[in-house]
Amino acid sequence: MVKNLTIGLFVIITITLLIFGHSQWKKAKIAESELNRVKQIVKEQQKIGEFEKKLADKQTERLQKCEKKNQELELKLALKN
Repeated sequence: MVKNLTIGLFVIITITLLIFGHSQWKKAKIAESELNRVKQIVKEQQKIGEFEKKLADKQTERLQKCEKKNQELELKLALKN
């Protein structure tokens, strides 16, 4: 009788631990998935930042070329007058 109760209690505890362990494993998998998603978003944001920096550099370069050309034209105009 005591042996059967002990075995039954052992089975119940084992099943409970398995269920609890599985739920913890499932939560860990969900957390890992969320972490990977956040890492991907961060990588995409970094790529966007790099692109924006390159774009700003190109715009600055174009502006400098335009200003230089404008100065040259103003100088030519001043020399003509």
